[in-house]
Amino acid sequence: MIKKYQLSFVLIFVFCTFSFSQNKIIYSIQYDNEEITHDTLSFTSASSFSKPLIGTDILYSTKTISAQFQDIFFEKVTISECKQTDFEKLAEVGLKEISFSKDNNHLIIELQITDNCCFDFLCEIEKTEDDILDLYYTGYGSYCSCNCCFGLTYYITVYDKELLLKKIRVNKNNKKIIKI
Repeated sequence: MIKKYQLSFVLIFVFCTFSFSQNKIIYSIQYDNEEITHDTLSFTSASSFSKPLIGTDILYSTKTISAQFQDIFFEKVTISECKQTDFEKLAEVGLKEISFSKDNNHLIIELQITDNCCFDFLCEIEKTEDDILDLYYTGYGSYCSCNCCFGLTYYITVYDKELLLKKIRVNKNNKKIIKI
């Protein structure tokens, strides 16, 4: 008789654990006059950050959160169109240019990238052990049959003035790395 109750307890525990801890991905599209205005991707779970991701936004992952513990705060990211007239370069998806400016404790990094015209981007940062600031971007959303040039601007605050950041790298690509 006791084993029957123990088995019931274990089954109830397992059911509750799996049903309440699963991540759910919610995807929605907003229309305005028959045009898509925003793709929304949100993750919901008892253990995750439940901020909906709308358009180009910061992805609050373990990388970005761990950078905050190292006195680096990813304030915001903005997207803009860049003027690319060389259509052969638009065919190649990826990073085209990196530039940055810095003052007392602010670092503004501008990326020129080529990706699908209908994409928005999820962005995050990470400080590596060898003092490299890694910037990440991931395109998501509807898919179009064309590529466009985008500008992504990362606004970062460095609270510790003694913190060494030697280089900036994008998506762990060592071919496109610049010294700070």
